[in-house]
Amino acid sequence: MQMDTSTSYDAGLLASLLSQHHPAQQASASSSSSDTANGQLERRAEASYASFNERFQVTQQRLFERQYSHIYFDRLHALKPIVLKRAQDRWTKPAAGLPAPSFVNQLVHLEIGRRCFAVGTLYKEMTLKPSILKEIAEERDLVPQPPRARYTSDDDFIVLEDSSGRVRLGGNFPSSELVTGDVVAVLGTEQSGGEFVVEEWLMAGPAPQPALDTASRMRGDELDPHVAIVSGLELGKSDQDPLALELLSEFLCGNLGGELNKDLAASVVRVVVAGNSLFNQKELEEASKPKYMARNAVSLGLQTTQQLDSILSNIASTCPVDVMSGPLDPTNHILPQQPLHRCLFPRAYALQTFQTVPNPYHVAVDGVQ
Repeated sequence: MQMDTSTSYDAGLLASLLSQHHPAQQASASSSSSDTANGQLERRAEASYASFNERFQVTQQRLFERQYSHIYFDRLHALKPIVLKRAQDRWTKPAAGLPAPSFVNQLVHLEIGRRCFAVGTLYKEMTLKPSILKEIAEERDLVPQPPRARYTSDDDFIVLEDSSGRVRLGGNFPSSELVTGDVVAVLGTEQSGGEFVVEEWLMAGPAPQPALDTASRMRGDELDPHVAIVSGLELGKSDQDPLALELLSEFLCGNLGGELNKDLAASVVRVVVAGNSLFNQKELEEASKPKYMARNAVSLGLQTTQQLDSILSNIASTCPVDVMSGPLDPTNHILPQQPLHRCLFPRAYALQTFQTVPNPYHVAVDGVQ
């Protein structure tokens, strides 16, 4: 699950259970309840916790033989049976006096004028997308093209491809709404010019969701567990309001407000800081450049990181805290972003309830993923 790192914390605290995801192998761990140092919270809700973030951790071993083509092939291999089943359920029944369309297993077997449906991976041809040739131009002291606000244009088109070939899509097909890598089924007819005119299309749809055990979630008088998700702290920003951040910390620790607020704070079993915890003007300027010009320079002040460490250690002393990486944080730009280095949080990392995690971030809290 990749969390949105654009929401500002001073817009309010979002307390919600994590959305369900695919089932996976779990190594369950229980988050412990703890009281605040001054005894403001008599108890805190408890919930089981399991992490699935190992698949997002980049190992020290460098495997240069991995290619994007393998990812596309595996995705098509996994989703094709699901998409095909949906397509057959929808399109194999005759309608409006027309014969039922046939399924073409490989695009190379498409026939002109034959109404059929096929499954494949989309590739979006974009004339304005960044090119490696621009990086070469920079190295040769040539003037690179300026960065664009958008890389889509009316000249873009989409092709459907599989291991046997590809065909350009036209007709009733929303090219502007889809991206490279989507696995879809298309119904239509190939024309003499080589274009496949689409009548209708569909995707795999939502993944199967594990059912919640409602019986085990009947807690009686116990606190209903919540996960607090905050993002965009952006410490180091010139117009930052330190009071808002202090209020956030006091609320999560149970030191703010009346009994109603304290009950809500006590129900928080885990705090997820979903990226952009630090603000770096130089990093922001680099991010506004084309990716091939970005140098990922980091010039964070010691005072800023110490302030963040102090706030997070204060929260982690009362509740488990997970800190995700974000676009402005000092880590790699390309997904999966690796966890922030532990040297940035010497005080917080002294607590077992604190950890930095990658982006995307995948966990199960109280059985909900």
